Amino acid sequence: MVKLRGDFLFLSFSLIPLLSGCSVQIRDVSAPPSGGSTDEVVTESGVFAFEFSGSGLVGGASGQQVYAKNILTGEISVVSSDASGVPDADDASYEPALINGAGTMVVFQSETESLPENNGGDEVIYRKNLVTGEIENLCKNSSGILANESCRIVSYSNDGRYLMFGSEATNLVSGVTDGNEHIYIKDLTTGVIKVTPSSGFATITRDATWFGFEYDSQFLLLNLVTSVSTMISKNQFGFESDEGIDNDAFYLSPNGKHAAFVTDSGNLLFSAGSGDRHVYLRDLVTNELSIAAINNSGDVADDDTEFEDNIGFSANSQYLFFKSEAGNLVTGAQNYHMVYRKDLLTGELKAGVTDASGDPPNDSFWDVKASPTGKYVVFTSCATNLVGGVTSRQVFIKNVDTGEVELLSTDSDGDQATSSPCAA
Repeated sequence: MVKLRGDFLFLSFSLIPLLSGCSVQIRDVSAPPSGGSTDEVVTESGVFAFEFSGSGLVGGASGQQVYAKNILTGEISVVSSDASGVPDADDASYEPALINGAGTMVVFQSETESLPENNGGDEVIYRKNLVTGEIENLCKNSSGILANESCRIVSYSNDGRYLMFGSEATNLVSGVTDGNEHIYIKDLTTGVIKVTPSSGFATITRDATWFGFEYDSQFLLLNLVTSVSTMISKNQFGFESDEGIDNDAFYLSPNGKHAAFVTDSGNLLFSAGSGDRHVYLRDLVTNELSIAAINNSGDVADDDTEFEDNIGFSANSQYLFFKSEAGNLVTGAQNYHMVYRKDLLTGELKAGVTDASGDPPNDSFWDVKASPTGKYVVFTSCATNLVGGVTSRQVFIKNVDTGEVELLSTDSDGDQATSSPCAA
């Protein structure tokens, strides 16, 4: 079993070596978890955080910075700035920039040496208070001592309480001194930090009760309170995925009722076919396993399906986002890399990253993020067919419900930012 003691996650069996003398037991349970998180009322604040390299958004800010834009008022500010609003002078602040549901706090990564509590060029994680301007380095142990190695963001809860991050630091939790990367969960309200059994990508529910990670190429779900664990990537007969799961390609819904993962396994569902890569969705209440990429007529995607960047479930747990080059998912799909939004309540599938007519971008896009309710997607693109007059790299926001696409990278007067042209 897994036990919590102080600020350390103690693992008492010997199947997964974690630290010296510590390991974790896989205890598969016949009854699936029923979701350990309470439902949360999730709303849209209208404030979005994004990274942009260029100028013209806020006076005095240029180069690579993190910004916050209120689409209701048009107000925009520099997130990667000190408490007085002076922007990062080192051009070293970047994605992922994640904002809480209230639109008041942003966490982002930076290698800067010009912001407070910097770590001499090591990657750190800052939290910026958009109301007070206060900025804080979150890469600290429970005593407030800065990490002695870089930190990277894994996830940030919608309520702003929990930060999950990776680090090779040896001074974050007592006993973790091997210098390898570990995944930590930090309670930003209490300051308590715990090390987890994972050394790579991981996922948690909104209340940090259920924790998902990769074990022996499979998706393992662990309850950090009760120590109950179960394998998610298995078929109805209990057999594990014969091809494992993709690294960094699995998510838990914030309410703990669904899990999703990617594999090209041929033994999970008959409808999946052999060798096709799919996003699988498991209902953790009923234990039902299904393929996520099914069009509104019930047909399975005719090409591979995966996750896009760090986007999985929306914060309200209603939507699942994924990408596919399938040509049969929505009208207008052209076997081109597209991002989709699946409604877990109705099964409806909609294209997420397109122009207002449903056509895909005519150039590359990246840094895709969903708003808390799944209504909007924000992304950076070199495409010129999304909004008229755009000829350079910009940040866009799309209302998935209405199809409307607008520029997010505009100043408070609505003028387009200046950035370098995209490569031909």
